[in-house]
Amino acid sequence: MAGLPLALLLPLLLPLLPPLPPARAAPPRPGATAMGAPGAPAPAPPNGTAGAAAAEPPNTAPSSPAAPGRPPGGGAGTTAAAPRRKLVRVKVVRKKVVKKKVVKKRPKAPAEDTAAPQEPSCPPLGLESLRVRDSQLRASSHKRYGLGAHRGRLNIQEDAGQWLEVDARGLTNFTGVITQGLNSIWTYDWVTSYKVQVSNDTYTWHPCRNGTEEAVFPGNKDPETPVLNLLPRPVVARYLRINPQSWFPNGTVCLRAEVLGCPLPDPNNIYAQHGQPLPASGLDFRHHNYKEMRKLMKRVSDECPDITRVYSIGKSYLGLKMYVMEISDNPGQHEVGEPEFRYVAGMHGNEVLGRELLLNLMEYLCREFRAGNPRVVQLVTETRIHLLPSMNPDGYETAYKLGSELSGWAMGRWTYEGIDLNHNFADLNTALWDAEDNDLVPHEFPNHYIPIPEYYTFANATVAPETRAVIDWMQRYPFVLSANLHGGELVVTYPFDMTRTYWKAQELTPTPDDGVFRWLATVYATSNLAMASEERRLCHYDDFTRFGNIINGANWHTVPGSMNDFSYLHTNCFEITVELSCDKFPHASELPAEWENNRESLLLYMEQVHRGIKGVVRDGDTEEGIANAIISVDGINHDIRTAPTMVPFRIRPYRDSDYDAVREVFAAGMSEHAPALCLHVLRRPWALLLLGCTFCLLLASARSLLLPLLALTLLLALARHLLGCAWGAYIQRCLDADLRDIAAAYGQSAGARFWVAEADERVVGTVGVRPAAADGGGDGGDGELVLKRMSVRRGYRGQGIGAALGRAALAFARQRGCRAVVLNTLMVQHEARALYERLGFRRHRQFVLPTIYGHLANCTITTYRYELDGSE
Repeated sequence: MAGLPLALLLPLLLPLLPPLPPARAAPPRPGATAMGAPGAPAPAPPNGTAGAAAAEPPNTAPSSPAAPGRPPGGGAGTTAAAPRRKLVRVKVVRKKVVKKKVVKKRPKAPAEDTAAPQEPSCPPLGLESLRVRDSQLRASSHKRYGLGAHRGRLNIQEDAGQWLEVDARGLTNFTGVITQGLNSIWTYDWVTSYKVQVSNDTYTWHPCRNGTEEAVFPGNKDPETPVLNLLPRPVVARYLRINPQSWFPNGTVCLRAEVLGCPLPDPNNIYAQHGQPLPASGLDFRHHNYKEMRKLMKRVSDECPDITRVYSIGKSYLGLKMYVMEISDNPGQHEVGEPEFRYVAGMHGNEVLGRELLLNLMEYLCREFRAGNPRVVQLVTETRIHLLPSMNPDGYETAYKLGSELSGWAMGRWTYEGIDLNHNFADLNTALWDAEDNDLVPHEFPNHYIPIPEYYTFANATVAPETRAVIDWMQRYPFVLSANLHGGELVVTYPFDMTRTYWKAQELTPTPDDGVFRWLATVYATSNLAMASEERRLCHYDDFTRFGNIINGANWHTVPGSMNDFSYLHTNCFEITVELSCDKFPHASELPAEWENNRESLLLYMEQVHRGIKGVVRDGDTEEGIANAIISVDGINHDIRTAPTMVPFRIRPYRDSDYDAVREVFAAGMSEHAPALCLHVLRRPWALLLLGCTFCLLLASARSLLLPLLALTLLLALARHLLGCAWGAYIQRCLDADLRDIAAAYGQSAGARFWVAEADERVVGTVGVRPAAADGGGDGGDGELVLKRMSVRRGYRGQGIGAALGRAALAFARQRGCRAVVLNTLMVQHEARALYERLGFRRHRQFVLPTIYGHLANCTITTYRYELDGSE
């Protein structure tokens, strides 16, 4: 999560020597690894590396009797002036250096159906993700204690030597090697070519060959871009060595590596095979691009329509929507006393594990709720959960195209504009601390709900659209607790993230609620299987186990403008950051294990939202709730305030005094669909043909562009007017039908009912039901009701009023013993259709309005049906 990559590299220091003589057997190595000092002679190459004249080895490296201590046969490469050799095919992924800049022209959004990256046939062994243990890695020398072979992991870093050896602990079908150079701001060091050798006993080593010649693989051309080399033919062995042959001029032998291979069954292997698939849990364990993510969220919403809602909080720079999955017993409605919780993932686009965990969490909650899991049922019933799996969709698509092993440490981290979202929120810390230093808090300057500085709101401010969307989201929903999911480490951090001493890179900077934050961080860390494991190892160089795998964010590294600090100072929401894995982009084969590591943590952390004191602040005289009431606790210099909750409303039966308001609400709601209807008609082939022919004829006759454009504009205006008149006539027919005498049409004697939603002492929503036989809707059955005239005022939408009206109608139908409720909607009523589907209505049939105008405009009507048979 740091601003610079945290990976350090394995420098393999090798002196520049003239070409070595023909290969000879290497003497046994002493008990300790020799020091690879500059100018020291390199170990002789192993048997079988003499080259092109040697016979081609079999696919499986022959096994020799194991020897105590596993003394290695040599394995050093030649110098930078390597002889000419035949090269194998290579897949090189170039990486761009992304910088902040002003983009003059907004590019097009990436295609949604972008093909998945070509993943190698075998997964990585796990050098990057730490599945390969330190004891399985050796180098011919090391620089000092702490800079040994274990630093040679892909995206990790730093040491010296002439070969790097990996012990797979069992027969493995090796298929490829991925390498990087040294990550350093001081030097340029990387290996430009290398050989690969395999063995079954570390005595006899066999080179990988490209036909009859020993294969020399092209290495790196810069420090960071991962380069994948597939072996000419997969080879089965236990040990694999990488022998650098040449490197960047004036540099040293530095590389980071990952090895691709498939474990093979070996009855003689005393070690448990790592990376074996876990028992299937029915979840979708794979990486999902933007299109696949939308499909998964849609599938979960269809499976559990009563407890889910998918909505968008905004768009990325390239126009990709930022989708959120809401999970609650009353989705779309804020309930008094029910806390709002959120998980956010994908702030850095290449840190993808959080994204997949949230998608799996959606599936898990839906499935377990349907199965009646008491823990999940209680959580969903008592909590309003919001899951944002991708805060930076543009960055993720960039990393996804390269794949899990080739995206590198930084590719896709930033937005398309080159903005780090975790430094892009308004800095409220400085203003607060300055006010505290001048004794202005809390009487003259607030210690909570600190306003956003004016400069931050300017149109030319360097604020990403993704950041603005999340800030609007925070302001719209009264969140109480949150977690921001990252990758690249195994630790939980808590605010403040920014050091109080501005020039310090690290400084313990606790909040007034430090005890609460430490508890929240500890809850996640102690229930996370990877963090709590006794075999927990360091990802890089920070040993977080000393602190229980939690740390104050500023005491790790300062992050001005973090989302955690902004959430704490600008809203009521307490938020922590969870670094989920050493590997930012784990291979798909590792996702089941990562889900098991985090499942309990994700659930237990959500349950913490119910800790503490909660309630409603009411007016003593009117008993009405009071919004924005400040609540202070002695000894804590951070207040909270009651949320400006969703507008209070009530559903009640229709009264005669509501007549004008009901007709107004219905007519206003229907009138909003006129523009959408016009666009729908203009997309018809005959309309496009008519406009095109008119334009071409006028252009050919007038020989001027002005007249055709003017005529086309007038024609469109005329069409808009005519369609508006036709739509207005349809609205008037509705008003002259059942809404002319509402009391008679929906009276109890007719077996019907009409309800209104009242808020702010006015009617803001309407709905009615009538028997299908009397109305002519549905299938005409006696046990069916037709739902009609559902409408909510524009300013009151999104607050659960429509869902409450729909539930009132369904409850009435159940009470009467009806078997179904049906309704009809037009193709332009998108919001209404989404609401009905969330309530549990299913599409029954579709038909075109049987009139000339209906066929010309392709006016499609969809019938929805809600079956009540056997329902509670």
